[in-house]
Amino acid sequence: MPVAAGLAEQARTARCDHGARRWLLYLTQEQTESVSYGFWLHRMTGSAMEANHFARDYGITHHPAPRPAASPASRRASPSEQP
Repeated sequence: MPVAAGLAEQARTARCDHGARRWLLYLTQEQTESVSYGFWLHRMTGSAMEANHFARDYGITHHPAPRPAASPASRRASPSEQP
């Protein structure tokens, strides 16, 4: 999944709300999904903290599409199955 258009610029122009101790970042739906995907990738490396915070605060998580199951015709026969 490529990074959503304009996401890098939005990240560069984000500002910090020191009172709330948060960064203010205004994103489109596509950019938000791209961020969610990035957190999912980060979680796959062993750190789920950021992805969990993002999911809790914004209700958005990335769920990869399931891989289609291989059909029996496309499956290779193992050596023991060959005639």
